[in-house]
Formats: sequence, C-alpha cells, structure tokens
Amino acid sequence: MVGFLILIFFAMIGIALAITLYKYKAGRASIHSVRYMMGIVCSVLLMWIPILLKSIFEFPLSFFQSDMGKMVGVIHIGAVLFIGSYPAYRYNKYLNGETINAMRERDELPVFNRIAIDQLSWIWMPGVLLMLVGIIMIIQHLCEVNI
Repeated sequence: MVGFLILIFFAMIGIALAITLYKYKAGRASIHSVRYMMGIVCSVLLMWIPILLKSIFEFPLSFFQSDMGKMVGVIHIGAVLFIGSYPAYRYNKYLNGETINAMRERDELPVFNRIAIDQLSWIWMPGVLLMLVGIIMIIQHLCEVNI
C-alpha cells in the first residue's frame, strides 16, 4: 500500500514537471518556472538518499543513530529545504516583477499555486542555517576527536 502511494506521488511530480516543460516549450512559461519545478523534483529525489543508502548499499542503521549521522542528517534536511525552496524564491521574485511576461504568467497561475509559491519562497533561509549548523557541528566534532 505504501509503495503504491509513493508511486502515485512520483507520478504526480513527473506529470507536473512534464506540464511545466510543455508550457515552457510552447512559450507560455518562463525558465524560472522550469527551475522551480526542477528544484521540487531534485528536493524529492534528495529525500530518498538515506533510504537508498540503507536499502541498496546496506548502510548500517547505527550510522544514522550516531552523533556523526545526526549531524549529516541536519545538513541533509537543510539541503532538502534549500533545494526545494530557493528556486521558488527566485520564481516568486520574477512573478512580482513588472515585466509583461511576468504579469501574464502570474495571471495564468491558479490561486493555489500562487499561494504555495508565496509560502514556499522563504523556507530556503532556515535550510541554509541548518546546513551551516550541521557543518559547524561536524567541524566541532572532528576537532574534539583529534584533540
């Protein structure tokens, strides 16, 4: 049942990406919308890295429970947030511009998508902070181990 839901989720993401690419090719969407959708797709794929490490490469579960694994997990969560939301921030910035193409594209967006882009466009900042905190934690841990 869970596998079926995951398959449906990936199909929805793939269809949304295909629609965005079709609109871009037809000239009804900007390159910013393509970058936004690619950020979402890459973010979803990045979420699967720990699962793939454990299942395919038989990575031990004890690594994810160790101090170093938790620090890498903080960096991973920050990267997922950043990769998924920074293109949305750039797309939102483009949509709020005064060019005719941006206004036309903003008018063609459904209200739900416009609200989602507005809400998603600020999450990249905590993502960057999480990555920085994770890197600092790893550096601190490595300095303590070597002393």
